[in-house]
Amino acid sequence: MLEQSGTISGYYAELNPAKIDYDVVVLVQITLTGQSAAILKDFETAVVRIPNLLACFLLAGAKDYVLRIAARDVADYGEIHSNHLAGLPHVQSMESSFVLRTVMNRGLPVDLI
Repeated sequence: MLEQSGTISGYYAELNPAKIDYDVVVLVQITLTGQSAAILKDFETAVVRIPNLLACFLLAGAKDYVLRIAARDVADYGEIHSNHLAGLPHVQSMESSFVLRTVMNRGLPVDLI
């Protein structure tokens, strides 16, 4: 019933990144050159092609997007940056922050339904 109504949109297994040698998580804040529908579409079409992209959020505020990227190590992130992030269209600025520790990461609790 919850699946049919769209309340449950999917199921997934949560992998422990360290167990599969992805020890680095990077949050990347992106500012675009503009906010037109065409600019947003160009960016979003390109960004979803990044294989290491875990999440992409459009923001209201000083930055336009925040990305969550998985990498094996800092050198691997450098390759992701050079080969994928640096080529994204309409990017004015990009700021990367390395996650030191995940304190909590969960979905919406079922008891809120």
